Amino acid sequence: MEKLLSFLVRLDKENIHYTIEKSPCDMSIRVHVFIEPEYWCVDFSEEFEVEIEIFRHKKFAKEPELEMLFDRMARAWRKAADDLGIDFISPYTFQDNSGIEHTCAGLVKNFGSPKGTLIHSRNTADCVYEIEEKLGYSGSGLNPRYYETYDRERFIEYLQDLGWYGKEEDKPEWL
Repeated sequence: MEKLLSFLVRLDKENIHYTIEKSPCDMSIRVHVFIEPEYWCVDFSEEFEVEIEIFRHKKFAKEPELEMLFDRMARAWRKAADDLGIDFISPYTFQDNSGIEHTCAGLVKNFGSPKGTLIHSRNTADCVYEIEEKLGYSGSGLNPRYYETYDRERFIEYLQDLGWYGKEEDKPEWL
């Protein structure tokens, strides 16, 4: 039961849409997770063993870990940082002018503004969008459908649109 509750709490925290279904035959519970462009069926048996089915474009795949659902935006940007040689800090916590701390998926340094660009995820608080520019950050507001998985060309295009604000000698070759 603890695995199921922990899983549901994390789905809620990341604002991922889901529904729950109890099996009429036994005590198993199925969680239907809708995270574009995928649909996940996560079954918790009576013994609370976990089985996952992932549907992508009518293809079926099994994944061993529930962790694949979470922190997708940060994971994609970590891949981008490794591949493109950029600085990415994740998670990233900063203070507003009142001293209140806010956390987002990460910060891409040297792009978008001298302070960098904040990368938001499904669980970024709405107030962050309102204060980021006042604090000198560029904000991402990226569509999770396109930026929760790493696509080299898409990420390069986005970074080029943001513009380089770092030292000229540190500028990536692909830029």
